[in-house]
Formats: sequence, structure tokens, C-alpha cells
Amino acid sequence: MATKICTACLYVGDEKEESKGSIWITIILLFFFIIPGIIYIIWSLGGKKMCPKCDKDAMIPIGTARGKELLAQVQKYEAAEKEAQPNKLNDSALLTSLMPRLEIVGVIVLVVIAFIVVMGLFIGRETETDKTIPYTTLRSNPVSMDILVSEKVSKEQVMALTNYLKKEYEGRRMIINIFDSEEAWRNRSNENYPQKEIFKHWLGAMNLRENPDQNTILWVAEGRDH
Repeated sequence: MATKICTACLYVGDEKEESKGSIWITIILLFFFIIPGIIYIIWSLGGKKMCPKCDKDAMIPIGTARGKELLAQVQKYEAAEKEAQPNKLNDSALLTSLMPRLEIVGVIVLVVIAFIVVMGLFIGRETETDKTIPYTTLRSNPVSMDILVSEKVSKEQVMALTNYLKKEYEGRRMIINIFDSEEAWRNRSNENYPQKEIFKHWLGAMNLRENPDQNTILWVAEGRDH
């Protein structure tokens, strides 16, 4: 049974004894001075008693008034710890039981977010398709842009596209050309390529100026009035 308590760390148990002195000093004294060496050995046999937990010379008997007071504090603390332990276990069990539900909720939230993003992209594309016929950008720079449409489109569809492009790029581009043949577009600067084919497939030209009243939108295609 424990007989002592530490006044520094409240450790309850037996104190440890640590030898005093140094083995090297003992050897030197015995080698050069036998009698001082013997005296040093006798002195060091006394040892030093201290707390095994904090290594301080602060252990006192439990039977003393101070020892009983400190022991009562330790027992009170241990009782409070035991009482709180079931609550900690219950909280841990509750959290463990809720984890699967929280994971399910998290998955549902991610699915909803992904659905909203996908629908937003889909709706955005659908709206753009409703406003204009499909087109592909052949070339684009800060000044001009060339786009490609299908050869099956009508003049009305191309002119509706120019109105959309005007709203979309006014102030961002100065010149926009519309072709329905990539081959004709690639050879527009080729002197050996028939010019008739270029003007046949060069459908429209837009000149967007800083002043909207000066904007020009032309139907360029020769021999195609539909």
C-alpha cells in the first residue's frame, strides 16, 4: 500500500532512492586518497529520496495532515474522472453512429451541386443555340474574328447570327467575317484559288465601330440570296 504522496505532482506511491555522488569521483579518490575515498563512499550510500514521477524531493507521508489533504484532492479528482468517462463514451458512440448519416448527407450535397452545375452549363448552351445557329471560331484576335457555319444555313439565319454577334462582341472586336467553307477561308489570300469560290462561301462581314450608329453588317455571298 502506498505510504507517501508528492506535494509537487500529487503522485501517490513509494518514493525512489537515487545514489548520491559520482562513480568517477569515487574511483579517483580511492586511487589517490584511500581514506577520503572511503568517506565519500559512506556518504554516497545514504542516497537521495525523490518522487519517481517528477524527480523532486517532495514526497511526504500520507498519514500527515498535509498528506491527508492532498490525498483527498487526488481521490476527488479520480472520482470526477470516473463519473465523466461514461459521458465521453456516450458522445463518442453518438458521433460514431452519426458518421454514416453525415457521409450520406455529404454525398447528397455533392450530387446536388454537381447537378446544378451541369444543368447550368446545359441551359447556357441551349440558350445560346436558341439565339443563334451553331458556329465554329476559325480565327480570333483582339481586332478581328472569322467564324464558320454550315453550308445549309439560309441568309435569314446568317443575318440573325450577325445580330447576335453584334450584341456579343460590340466593343470587343472590330471585324467579324462569316464563312460556310473552311477551304475557302483557308485560301482567301491564295491568288491561285478561284476568287469566285471565296465570295461564294464568304457569307457576311461585320464592321463594329465605337459608335454603334456607324456599324455595318453586309451580306457578301455572290449568287446566294437565300
